[in-house]
Amino acid sequence: MPFTLRSVLNPSIEIVSIGAILAVCSELWFYQVNSDTLSVWLFFVYGVFGYIFLWAIRHFQVRGFAGFFVGAALFGFLIEGIVVNVLYEALPFSILWTSLAWHALLSVSVGYYFYRRVMGAGTLWQAILLNGSIGLFLGLWNGYIWNVVDGPDGGVVEFIWGDPTDFVLQFLLGYIVFLFGHIGFDWLAAGQDRGNKPAYILSALLLLALFALGPLIGIFPFSLLLPVLIALSLIALKAGTKAAPNIWLTQFENLRINKSRYLVSLFIPLGAAFGYFGLFWSGINFEANVVVILICGPISVLLWGISLYRLFQQKHST
Repeated sequence: MPFTLRSVLNPSIEIVSIGAILAVCSELWFYQVNSDTLSVWLFFVYGVFGYIFLWAIRHFQVRGFAGFFVGAALFGFLIEGIVVNVLYEALPFSILWTSLAWHALLSVSVGYYFYRRVMGAGTLWQAILLNGSIGLFLGLWNGYIWNVVDGPDGGVVEFIWGDPTDFVLQFLLGYIVFLFGHIGFDWLAAGQDRGNKPAYILSALLLLALFALGPLIGIFPFSLLLPVLIALSLIALKAGTKAAPNIWLTQFENLRINKSRYLVSLFIPLGAAFGYFGLFWSGINFEANVVVILICGPISVLLWGISLYRLFQQKHST
């Protein structure tokens, strides 16, 4: 890649943009984030890990959603296996939640892929439906996550509805950051040069150092699960390169969201308000975690299994 201003700016803008989208979908819209967690470092960490995901789908030039989802799962494994230790806490359930069901399916596939696909190439009504559905889902989820407490001695959970001000402020902050993340990718789509090898290498070395200094020794031998899942993902993505090349990834990355279309994104906070305050005013104690796990869990595992199968099938079909 020739040295140009864009070649210098692209990696930083990509890290900031993917970090903004994934940190919002995985943190600010997922649970109550305290002031110690909510910092520039949160977005930087998600940006670096997201950048590795972008490297994976580009390096192996994924031919369709199967390769994309395996890359999304790779991101989920890295976040839950390095940043926190959730991946190792309750095997095998911890592989499903949150690596696959939340990160791969909701944060990456919905928050990044489907959002850009529908907003950039879908109809107006499809965009309205997507944004409204995301908002309603998040309203119901946050109505649960912000107000539920464990009952006495860890018994049946109870709902104690508090002042919604903190929820509203955090959600709106996430909404603004989420939009700026997508606007960053709109800027990147204006040019054709993508990726930066030195930045990829530095990101990978940082991940390796964090793993070595954190869970590798501290949770050994369970920590060895992460290298296995990484290897499985990369081998599957490599197998997918046996398929005939196409422009699926290029078409997706060149999508730009029309500036006027961003007005439709207002259905996210509107839908969230409807879901959250609808629960509050109705007095319905909706345990959203159970529904999300029962629906998104099987879907994410099924998608992951089918995606791996399709990629490995490419290797044996040539």
